[in-house]
Amino acid sequence: MAWRIPEHWEASKIKFIAYVKGRIGFHGLNSSEFQYGEGAHLVTGNDFDNYEVAWDRCRRINEERFYEDPSIHLQDNDLLITKDGTIGKTAIVRNCPNQATLNSGIFLVRAKEKLCFFKYLFYVVNSQYFKEFVILKTCGSTIKHLYQSDFHEFKIPIPLLKEQEQIANFLDEKCEKIDSLITKIKKQIELIKEYKTTLINEAVCGRMNL
Repeated sequence: MAWRIPEHWEASKIKFIAYVKGRIGFHGLNSSEFQYGEGAHLVTGNDFDNYEVAWDRCRRINEERFYEDPSIHLQDNDLLITKDGTIGKTAIVRNCPNQATLNSGIFLVRAKEKLCFFKYLFYVVNSQYFKEFVILKTCGSTIKHLYQSDFHEFKIPIPLLKEQEQIANFLDEKCEKIDSLITKIKKQIELIKEYKTTLINEAVCGRMNL
């Protein structure tokens, strides 16, 4: 995973520029503890939607279980990364409810504001560079799992904070345009599929002059 960066940039391991935490194994929750409609929000990887948390999908847990581990209480701009099974799915916490926490299988990554811009870090872990890191660390494993100790050692390029924000803003703008184009193309494909179905139906029912 060799890479070159501008001379005035630095490189740093995640453990130095962000707070990383996951739910401790013996604090894991089982389905019998889940609540619906009330209690603290419990986030899993299945609740990620378009790089954000779909709060209405989340199961709930009681306050006792919520306060059991304050180290994984969520707040706005936290970055969430799945670490089991499908590794590397991400979401940014926005519009965080008053009480929200993690189930097992997810890292909470909170950028240190004076060192790293959270949205820049989001783009780093959505890069091919991070995918290659995950492949390297999980190669040969029957059950895919990214250990916190390995993730701590992930080294990333660190521009000046102002440059990080500029890079993130640039990617926001470009990705928004690409996503918009993808949406338009998907709609066009659906229309073409509908036309194909209609064409076949009209032909086999004898409603067309061939």
